[in-house]
Amino acid sequence: MPIRQCIEESILLLTLSPIVESFTILKKRETEGDGFLRVKAVIVDGSLLEISMYWQLTEDDVRPVAYRFHWQDEETKLIKRWDNAKHHPEIKTFPFHVHAGEEKKVKESGAMELFDVLRILEAGAGKTDVA
Repeated sequence: MPIRQCIEESILLLTLSPIVESFTILKKRETEGDGFLRVKAVIVDGSLLEISMYWQLTEDDVRPVAYRFHWQDEETKLIKRWDNAKHHPEIKTFPFHVHAGEEKKVKESGAMELFDVLRILEAGAGKTDVA
């Protein structure tokens, strides 16, 4: 899959999601070898989802390398942030983890993609459950 397709599919997911009221593309960059997308989305309940995704082309296959899905309420208080930054080696699912409710409250998480996060929000996983 070309990098352009990864970016376009992500934008399409946001466009079609029933829980995304609106979104703004803050940065979109694409080369032959990598791509980056940064978006701020307003969720229908007034919360915000900040999205950062980075892909690289490796041996003719595009792979997600880094991501950050930061969900916060209307007062900018963290609800959850899923990311794969390599700063919590103590977590079994390292580097994949989720910050739940506050920066220091870190829990295990599988690898996440935009589709997964939107599905959790659409299913009404709530602001207290951790996926």
